[in-house]
Amino acid sequence: MWLALAAVTAALTPALSWRDRLAAADFGLGGFPFNISPRDYYDLLSPAQTSTLVAVLILWVFLSGGIIDRLARDARSPAPRFFAACGACFLPLLRLTLITLVSYWAVLTYVAPALARVADGAGETTHLALYGVLATTLFALSLILDYARVRLVVEDRRSAIGAIAASLRMLRAHFARMLGVQAAFWLLLVVWIAARGAVAQSALPPDAGATSFTLALLFAGGELLAKLSLTGAQVSLYQQTLASAGWVARQAPAWPDEATADTAAI
Repeated sequence: MWLALAAVTAALTPALSWRDRLAAADFGLGGFPFNISPRDYYDLLSPAQTSTLVAVLILWVFLSGGIIDRLARDARSPAPRFFAACGACFLPLLRLTLITLVSYWAVLTYVAPALARVADGAGETTHLALYGVLATTLFALSLILDYARVRLVVEDRRSAIGAIAASLRMLRAHFARMLGVQAAFWLLLVVWIAARGAVAQSALPPDAGATSFTLALLFAGGELLAKLSLTGAQVSLYQQTLASAGWVARQAPAWPDEATADTAAI
């Protein structure tokens, strides 16, 4: 699944920048909003770029239902079941994505500029404190929306608002564990992004186009792997605390769907 998603991300060259492709994954599957650019950046995109970005976002929303369903079942997902889950969850996830877009748009339009005005002319300590406020706001939003996405798919919910309310109830009951899982993966991604920046600043020869593409694909693949790992950890935490045993347990092998069934019978 990770290799397929990495291939889809790489196939968009040169329609979108790597950051835009990963930003679409951030909105569609959740996990890390680090790839989201300031609002002014999106105002400068051409109509073709905007249309491509929207199409990629919708593709990620569609795939996210099958991805979460696959991770929740802890069993092999044949293509019909995977895409059936994608289709069944698409409209509720699309509604949740619209709420996500509005939430991040509000932060980028009102919160970030307000903090920038306060930080104007202030000292370095104030700058760091205000940046921490912005990061905490994005962290809280992603935490709530990620678990809303998980509960919407696993519980087969139709209401995006109801899924957000369920996520808030889960946060109230299991805040420390949920925060710990999210923070661990955020720290992992911060290290990964720092490594990506260090490599990007290194001097490459003028004809290093293939090398640059390979490095970009490597770091994008690493982010996608971390995103899938976080989603799997969120599903696992949900199942340990709230889900029914039928979702937690691996399904028993049954011929002919599982090749191990013959071995188990022997």
